[in-house]
Amino acid sequence: MQSYSVVNYNEKVMDGFYDVCGITSNSIIQGNMPFLADLQTTSISDYFNYEVIMINHFVDTELQELEKRVYIIIGGPVSDADEMSSRWKRSSKELENALNSIILPLGCLDVGLSRHRALLFKVIADRINLPCMLFKGSYYTGTNDGAVNLIKIDDGSEYIIDLMGAPAP
Repeated sequence: MQSYSVVNYNEKVMDGFYDVCGITSNSIIQGNMPFLADLQTTSISDYFNYEVIMINHFVDTELQELEKRVYIIIGGPVSDADEMSSRWKRSSKELENALNSIILPLGCLDVGLSRHRALLFKVIADRINLPCMLFKGSYYTGTNDGAVNLIKIDDGSEYIIDLMGAPAP
């Protein structure tokens, strides 16, 4: 079964938004998406297969700084997906342990897979009023963990943004 989620052009990723990875699409459809408050009170060992990325500019000063840096520096392409995945696993576990939480502030991430890069791109696009959609899931990306962005320009044309293979102009 293919699944997907969409943050549409007219929807902004606001503070308080959280992205949960590791929950099956059936549990979300059945209304079992965990509340953030519940996730905040759980130990890391209880949710070892879950990952929660949080957007909160008020407390995430790293995200504020990251948004500023992105205006200047564009991330490079991913040439080895397996190596990037290994880097992500190491980095996210270190951050989870440092924060003693499965909720990882987006601005604290120093490595990102397609879902992290696409979420960051959407957050920044929203900040500069660039019409952008965020698509997650196998229907659009071929994998449940994948994500991709579409942008719309003034003439109505839409373009897929490749943040993994060719993120630079």
